[in-house]
Amino acid sequence: MSDLTLEQVVLNNQIATVKMANDGIAFKTAGAAFSIKKDEIKNMEIFRGIQKYCFRIVGEKDVYDILNVDESHLRDIKQNASQSYGISIPTIELENLATTDCNMIYNSNLLTFSNESVICSIPKGKIDKIVEIDNELQFHIGETEVVLSTKSKAIDFLKNKVSEEICVISNLNCVNPRSRSAIIFFEKYFESRGSSYDHIVFYKNVKELLFLGKENAEQYMVLRLETPLLQGQTKYESMVFALEKKEVEVTTKDSRLRSYYNGTQDEVVVEIFEAMLGIKAQTSEFQVKCTNKINDGHLFFMQNGIQFLPKPISIGAADVILVEFSRLNVSAMQAKTFDMVVHAERANSFNSISKDMFSLIEDYFKGHGVKMVSEVIEDEYSGPSNEESESESDISSIIARSDELD
Repeated sequence: MSDLTLEQVVLNNQIATVKMANDGIAFKTAGAAFSIKKDEIKNMEIFRGIQKYCFRIVGEKDVYDILNVDESHLRDIKQNASQSYGISIPTIELENLATTDCNMIYNSNLLTFSNESVICSIPKGKIDKIVEIDNELQFHIGETEVVLSTKSKAIDFLKNKVSEEICVISNLNCVNPRSRSAIIFFEKYFESRGSSYDHIVFYKNVKELLFLGKENAEQYMVLRLETPLLQGQTKYESMVFALEKKEVEVTTKDSRLRSYYNGTQDEVVVEIFEAMLGIKAQTSEFQVKCTNKINDGHLFFMQNGIQFLPKPISIGAADVILVEFSRLNVSAMQAKTFDMVVHAERANSFNSISKDMFSLIEDYFKGHGVKMVSEVIEDEYSGPSNEESESESDISSIIARSDELD
């Protein structure tokens, strides 16, 4: 049988030339040239494509879809395949009406969906990843997402065949950016799939991991990012998860993790993140309840800085210029709390802090060599002069006064 050459066809989104010879098939594109031997060819198919026909060659390790094949070549292709490789090629008519319910078949590196006729088939090599969330099976093929619902055990089988997914943790409360999310771990990154937005975060983009909160109370996990997430027009420099004490079970398949986890959500999630990121979660020395603007929350004092949550504000201890306290000398009958302004790159106010916590806060900042000043409220108010008012609003003047107190 003489060789058959197909020109101006498409392979891997490139114009290609395909040559069918007795000993194998050769492929040539603008960027590469390769071939497969006769004994590596397992099957062949022809079906109608978006334009003209698709000629599919199923090899031992890969599947080659040759597009833009003219109908005039079909007879020669079938004859050449029969005589050179002993393969009878069917022309498959694809189902385009009854496509909602189907059977799923995995064979020869192909995932095929069919009922009475084939609906579609996907080569294994084209599937970027496959994940299971609740009762849904999700395929990612480039920028295309295919979502299926199944009650069979096909999910477990397919995940072993075509997915690089390591594990999935569902129903996490992400409070920044706000969403109920599922976290899907892969080798080099994790994917946060929310109700409105999905985010892919590479492990190398996480610079710090925090685990903050009181035992038997709400716990927070904070991922501080090198490159912020972009959601709409808003940038998020941290991901914050409010973790619960409910029991969870997670199965995994990665040497960095145990094969099975069973425990409370906060413990399991943090342990998995520590292992995948290769860093230890930082904890706080103590925390205080307070408000920042209209946001209620807690201010956590850590070895290297402070963190307000759940609306995240991070301030490194080395970046603090001055701490200013107010309402400290007001009698307990009038006020049981005080306010604090932390001056760093910008001034952040933390209000309604219990006076019982003042000595801990004072010792913390003193230990980091941070200057502190306290507002003094006179019993008789005579009104400040313009000069005094301007001085109070000038942070450099405050620092100067604190130097005089040293």
